[in-house]
Amino acid sequence: LYWGKNRSQPSVHYSMFPEDGRHEFVLGFGTVPNDNFWNYVPIGLKYNYYFMEDLAIELGASYMIKIETELESFLRNEIIPGQERVGPQYMEWQAGVGLLWTPLHGKLAAFDAKLGHWDFGLAFALHAIGTGFEMPDASTERQVDIGATLGATVRFYVYDFIAIRVDYRHYIFASSQANEQGTVNQDGSPGPTSYTFTGSDIVFPAEISLGISLFIPDN
Repeated sequence: LYWGKNRSQPSVHYSMFPEDGRHEFVLGFGTVPNDNFWNYVPIGLKYNYYFMEDLAIELGASYMIKIETELESFLRNEIIPGQERVGPQYMEWQAGVGLLWTPLHGKLAAFDAKLGHWDFGLAFALHAIGTGFEMPDASTERQVDIGATLGATVRFYVYDFIAIRVDYRHYIFASSQANEQGTVNQDGSPGPTSYTFTGSDIVFPAEISLGISLFIPDN
């Protein structure tokens, strides 16, 4: 009877490191591997305030270092050499605000030796993303688009106030394309080429990043 009552108790435990009322600061870097023309190395900062144990407001921003892919290099050097075309749209930076919900907590162990604590969260945000085009005259045409972000976060705690954080974020926004328009001078000779930028497809860049989290209590 005694052991039956004990075994009937639930085995769900609360997080080892309470987060309610804490501030989290994250410095990280990553990659965006699913663009046909550019590979990106985003370097960014995140800030989370936990107004509830499992729910936080998240602010985030990153600057994206772009590296052309083999396809873009082939098009630029072999198919249309030099600055004779408008380059494909690329991302320069992003910034957003959203919510991070962290419903799952657990412990890592091997051979009955406790290694640490982890948690898992889901993220949703609205973001602004700065993009650019390399123009034939070597200038840059820039614009700002608005989109949404979906993703997930896993943290592995080193100490109560330090964690290794892995983030996956899927950006969703409408890309643009450059449309070339020829002009004619008054004497009938060809004039300078002008460009307009119109909406194209919905794109889904995926960012994977690794960072260090620092937790500070709300004093």
